[in-house]
Amino acid sequence: MGISDFKGIATNVVFQVNDTSYVGEPLQSDPVLGPVMGVKLRDLKIDQGTGRIAFKGNFQLRGSSGMNFSPLGKNSVVKIEGNWQNPGFTGEFAPDYVINKDGFAATWNIMSFNRSLPARWSGTSQVNIDKGGFGVNLISPVDHYQQNMRSAKYSLMFIVLTFIVFFFIEVLGHKRIHIVQYALVGAALILFYTLLLSISEQLNFGVAYLISSVATILLIVLYAYGIFKNKVQTLILGGLLAGLYAFLYVTLQLEEIALLVGSIGLFIILAVIMYFSRRINWDQNRPLPDK
Repeated sequence: MGISDFKGIATNVVFQVNDTSYVGEPLQSDPVLGPVMGVKLRDLKIDQGTGRIAFKGNFQLRGSSGMNFSPLGKNSVVKIEGNWQNPGFTGEFAPDYVINKDGFAATWNIMSFNRSLPARWSGTSQVNIDKGGFGVNLISPVDHYQQNMRSAKYSLMFIVLTFIVFFFIEVLGHKRIHIVQYALVGAALILFYTLLLSISEQLNFGVAYLISSVATILLIVLYAYGIFKNKVQTLILGGLLAGLYAFLYVTLQLEEIALLVGSIGLFIILAVIMYFSRRINWDQNRPLPDK
């Protein structure tokens, strides 16, 4: 039996041939199968009635991220069951499967005429048993590192949108904001992602996100109040930031439709920005008079 990685074998590989048990051992690597685990048969008795040899092998694997098979039999039937809730089926053949809260069960039934491998061959140059293989990978659900990475992809959007809010307040409220103040706000926004990563390594991602976002919003709001000296404008800024961070968190929790929700959200935000900017005289950076 060809096994690509012996490091994952946790126990002795025991083969039962007819009624005799054999302990498997590594044999000389095969040009087609690669690393081989097998037994040397002695005193083998063949059923004279059928001419068949019945055999099976029992062993345990650990530390594997997936398992793949090559359909070399005339009729290859493979059944896999596991308590993993996020299986990823690979290869050219789709299984019949069931996935629920207890795990998954999948069955492949491959006929000889379904596969691209020949039934017999001479030599090794024309044979690639990996071609036409199939199996299952154990896909890790979104962990806190993946969520941090996904949140960082929105960093530019957050910085730009926050700067746009500051710019509107500057233009509509006739408040002069220095470039250094913009830079400090941008630094606070970037620091959010460092806080999120470091805290999520110690706590649940949701709790880490809440702590990081509240701390960042409070920092920016208090700093903005020192600039604007206006409670209404500061509250508007705080509400917009809270809405942005809430939108990002909801997007991060969605796996299958995250791109759709994110795209729709960005479209709505752009529409709001275009609506409120329509009455600004960009040549003089002031609102247009009412007509």
